[in-house]
Amino acid sequence: MSYFVSAQKQLSGTFERVAPYIGTAYSTYGREFLVPFGASIGIRDNVVLVPMSDGKYGHTTLTWFGKHGESISLIAAFNKRPGLAFARNF
Repeated sequence: MSYFVSAQKQLSGTFERVAPYIGTAYSTYGREFLVPFGASIGIRDNVVLVPMSDGKYGHTTLTWFGKHGESISLIAAFNKRPGLAFARNF
């Protein structure tokens, strides 16, 4: 089991499309505290880049959001392994 707490702040002015975050996490499996951090960067109104660290490893996602709740994400797990995710909100 893991427990997470995080804070994110949407910036303003020149950086209004950037929302950095930082948090803390505790893993009962690894019995360790981690400090995840990253930022959501709006490339366009419907495209978001999220470089992040889970406290140990770096990951990056690039997500396109459709008009009807659908999204497609390109994932670089460990910034090495490619992945693809599809989501549909309802």
